[in-house]
Amino acid sequence: MSGLINSAGSKSGIIGTTELDYEEGTWEATMVDGSGNAVGYAFNECAYTKIGKLVYISGRFGTNSVSGVGGGLKMSLPFATGTRNEDRSAVSIGYLAVSPGAITAGTSVVLRPSGAYMNLHTWDTNEGTSAMTGSEWTTDGQMQFGGCYRTA
Repeated sequence: MSGLINSAGSKSGIIGTTELDYEEGTWEATMVDGSGNAVGYAFNECAYTKIGKLVYISGRFGTNSVSGVGGGLKMSLPFATGTRNEDRSAVSIGYLAVSPGAITAGTSVVLRPSGAYMNLHTWDTNEGTSAMTGSEWTTDGQMQFGGCYRTA
């Protein structure tokens, strides 16, 4: 479904009549390492809703192959993020199943300005965060996520 939402003015009438772009759909996310080596998917179910410049995403995916995948794991977004730091917003990981003991303190998602990917990071016990590596993801790894960000 896509289209324009007409006459979505404000309650006070200060903004007046506006047209908001509205679109919803699915995308097949790709997970690659810093060199572009891709994982194989067992399932890949990702959906988005775009209202104006806000993009709401949710999904789940599981892998069946991580052969040859190295460091800097990242997953594609349906639309690139905006150019400003405040366009990055937040995406949360609701469920993550990877190598037992490979990640000791948690995982986060980092969005960069003008980025087409969300970067997966692990919280290291004492050093802050670092990019997730292929060795921290298992052949049968799974992840569920959701969040929102601004596009250009």
